[in-house]
Amino acid sequence: ADPNLNSINSVVLKIHDSTNDKEILNRAADVMKRVTQKESLYQHYDTYASLLFRLGKKEEGTAAAKKAIELGKAAGIDVSDTRFLLEIYR
Repeated sequence: ADPNLNSINSVVLKIHDSTNDKEILNRAADVMKRVTQKESLYQHYDTYASLLFRLGKKEEGTAAAKKAIELGKAAGIDVSDTRFLLEIYR
């Protein structure tokens, strides 16, 4: 795992948790899209899915959440939070 991408993920997650500003959230989602393209990890897709759902992008959020679950399962990670996210936004 690239430590720089993990740092970006952490910062974007803080942004996700601290603002409702759609412009900022859209920029954060764009950043996470690029992160997932560089490194396909559970935590990156989980953050990306959360942002997409907050922005009302249900279809894209669902796809990202499903990818996160797939990656998490393969890595032996507890994916219950992402499954819960999917249930909330169905």
